[in-house]
This record gives sequence, C-alpha cells and structure tokens, in this order.
Amino acid sequence: SVIVKNTGFNREMEYEGKKYLGLSHITEHLLYSKNDDKPISDDFKNHIFSNAYTSEFYTEYFHTTSTLLDDGYSFLENSRLLVENIFRKDISSELFDIEKNVVIDEISNLKEVSYPFMIENSHKRLFFDNLPYYSLSDINEVQKDYTLEDVKRLINDKYNSSNIEFHIEGDIDSLPNDYKKVLSELYLKYVPMVEDKEMEKFDFKSIDEVFKDSDIIKLD
Repeated sequence: SVIVKNTGFNREMEYEGKKYLGLSHITEHLLYSKNDDKPISDDFKNHIFSNAYTSEFYTEYFHTTSTLLDDGYSFLENSRLLVENIFRKDISSELFDIEKNVVIDEISNLKEVSYPFMIENSHKRLFFDNLPYYSLSDINEVQKDYTLEDVKRLINDKYNSSNIEFHIEGDIDSLPNDYKKVLSELYLKYVPMVEDKEMEKFDFKSIDEVFKDSDIIKLD
C-alpha cells in the first residue's frame, strides 16, 4: 500500500487556514482512477482486492495480490502501476468534474448526521471522534467550491517524501529476491523529494521486527 500521511479530514481543518474538509477524499478518488474514469485496479493482474480510502489523518491506496501464480512478479507490477497512477501529472478537468460529483453524491447518500460520526466502507470502519461540528450538508457545500487547482496544490504540498510511506504485509518470502531493489527504485523514481531533505536509508522489516520495534504485543 501507499500511505500519504498528514492528509485526511482532521488535517484539512488546518490546511491553508481554510475549511478544506473533504479535499483529501476527492484527491483520493482522482488518483485511484485513470483518466478514462476506470479504476487503476482494472489493469492489475492476479490481484484479489484493491481500493483507496481517506481516514481522519491519512490516505491509503492499496492492493492485495496473490504471489502464488507467478512468484510475486504480479505484485511488483501492480505496485508499479498503482504508484505511476498516483503520481501522474495529467489529471484531466473532465475526470475532476466526474469524481467531484461522485464524492458529493457519496456524502449526500449517507444518513444525515454530524461529526463525530462513523463511516463504514469496504476496507475500514472509520470513527471521527474529535472533530468540530460539521453536518454532511456543510461538507458538501464546501466541496462544491473545490477546483482542480485546489487538488493540485494539495498533491504538491502533501504527496512527497516527507509524507509518503510504502507498506507491505503478507508473504514477503514469496516475492522475487530483488523486490527491495525494485520497490526502492520505484519510490525514488516517482515520489517527489523535499528540497534539501537527505534521503533516508530504506528500512525493510519483517512483521516480527515491526511488532518488536513498536513494542506491541503480538497475539498468536
């Protein structure tokens, strides 16, 4: 998965001092879609499931791909396709208009409640419990005024090496031996670098190491 930190509903309340609630969500829809308005997952091979979602503090784009049929090469290729699509430069105004209306319709079709509220989607159950009062109609009124330039500014500010992380979960041993090199090069090629920021060494950890480093109790 590709995780973009410092985006999301909560973070937008501080973004440029404006009420940008929902801009990360529209951006997510645009970057998970190709310019023909088809999801990037239409191009994936051997994938089981894929999606994108925006939470309170971050946006995630992810795919679940089988490593059994071709020794993990589809996983790496799907990762490349996903990253290429997220960081493409040619988002069309036509796609923006389509996805903006899709997001507005999504909000309109939710049961009318106010923040804090819970959204259920196909991947996560999200609970927003520390946001000021915003009704769904308030959010849609703000979203109607968004422009493609707003989205491009958010991408330029947030979709860079200060905020981007690549996460892999599952049977890493089934991936090709050079997967670390492939993913590192993918990151370096597509993720914009912050000026004067020294590139940190890539850190590949097993799930056991992550649990150990995070001081989390692992349940068998």
